[in-house]
Amino acid sequence: MAWLRGQRLTKMSDGAYHRFFNLYTKTGLLMCLTFLLGFVLLTLSYYNILATSINRTRLSEMQKAAQSFEDLCVDEHIYQVSDLYRIKDKIIDRLKIVAATTNNSYVWLIDGSGEIRFMSDLPETLKTSLSRSLNSRNYILPHKQSGAELALQGANFDNGYGGLFKGEKGKWLSTVKPIYNYYGSNLGILQIHQRTDFWQDVTLYLINGWLITLIIAIIVALIVIFAFIHQLSRPMRALAAAAHAVALGDFETRVNLPEYMSAKNEDEYERDDLSNLIMTFNQMIEQLEHNNSQQRDFIASISHDLKTPLTSINGFVSGMLDGVITPEQHEHYLKIVKSECARMVKLVGEINTVIQLENNKVQYNFGEFDINSLIKEVILSQEIQINEKKLTIQTDLATKEGNGIKVVGDREQLQRVLQNLLNNAVKFTPESGIISISTILPKGQKRFVQVQVADSGPGIPDNELNLVFDRFYKADRSRTGRSGSGLGLFICKTILSAHGQTISAQNGSLGGACFKFTLPLA
Repeated sequence: MAWLRGQRLTKMSDGAYHRFFNLYTKTGLLMCLTFLLGFVLLTLSYYNILATSINRTRLSEMQKAAQSFEDLCVDEHIYQVSDLYRIKDKIIDRLKIVAATTNNSYVWLIDGSGEIRFMSDLPETLKTSLSRSLNSRNYILPHKQSGAELALQGANFDNGYGGLFKGEKGKWLSTVKPIYNYYGSNLGILQIHQRTDFWQDVTLYLINGWLITLIIAIIVALIVIFAFIHQLSRPMRALAAAAHAVALGDFETRVNLPEYMSAKNEDEYERDDLSNLIMTFNQMIEQLEHNNSQQRDFIASISHDLKTPLTSINGFVSGMLDGVITPEQHEHYLKIVKSECARMVKLVGEINTVIQLENNKVQYNFGEFDINSLIKEVILSQEIQINEKKLTIQTDLATKEGNGIKVVGDREQLQRVLQNLLNNAVKFTPESGIISISTILPKGQKRFVQVQVADSGPGIPDNELNLVFDRFYKADRSRTGRSGSGLGLFICKTILSAHGQTISAQNGSLGGACFKFTLPLA
């Protein structure tokens, strides 16, 4: 029992797993992953842009700070380097201000010989590596780092200033600017060196701004994506449920989603893909229901049509064997048995023909032939049935340039079409009635000929005109008193469709049914 419960729990968990990780959830997760990947790529691009921007901003601040020191010298009327000591306290204060406003930078004022006359501070590694003046004990920079060879405007560096800070960790930004007095004489060189940790700075920017935006964007995206997926999955679930019901034999089920079947969506060009899918699916179920109903009617009809002659044959044969039917009557009843057998053979033949047509097993041999000659042959083939009912055959066969009308098609299959139509006309036309067969060349076109078969029978009810070519369709027996397979007209339509042509039914001028179809001219 424990093992069985474990198996059930496993199946339930597997089912829950598959329900959760279905197509829509996977689509939603894929969209989220794509969104996140795009956001990461955008963040990397933004990181590079931000790092460059921070770099430029700090160098700009350092340049402004250097300019403010030069402005101090001008304002205090400093004319030579020795005058700087007159405002020593102000210079030291200004250096500290510059250092503070540039992220605790190191600020040095250097004379032409590379001696650091004033400074805010000095890294520990430079205190041990730099030489010092014997008199003033000021630190002296190497010539290449003193800045004496710079242009008048100064320069910015982001590479550790020629290796000066190679013993210090981090990345260094440097601004080196010559300082001039009011008259343009050089007073010295101001250097501002700032230690930066771009990873920390940029990450801080990203965390404070970009990360919050990312989290909010992901949450909003998840809500929108899963709301969209839920809305998208609703019609899919309805379609799956309807398909399952149809698979179980319920042909009355329909997918009923009003928002996808509103009046504004009646035009197929205005409907979206889901609306088209749902309406097509419902039409398919309707067609399946119609075909299923036809098949049931067909089976019932075939059963009746086969049962009646078989019962007659069985009765007649039993009567002969039992002696109820005398030997003198054998010939009469054997003819009846033969007639019933012929009717069953015809019925089975029509069923076999339909199966071959629907499975595309009929080989069509297209060629040119005279349609008028074929019509005459078909009429002669049914001369006995026509004469038995004393029917009048009227023909109105058009000619082309005084000759017959050549068409393109499979002569044997089109002969079957004409035989079915003429047989129907003979069957439904009352005794001494009229059957009309004609070929017509419509005015204004030279591509097709129209063939028309009409009779003076009871006609076809208007509500059945669009059904007569359906498979297994049969007219009302109580009205016609006739039986049949209901396959003749369906065979006609299928053969003509294979020729790329159409056939239609209506009630003609003779009062009965009128069938029209077209054939391509040769």
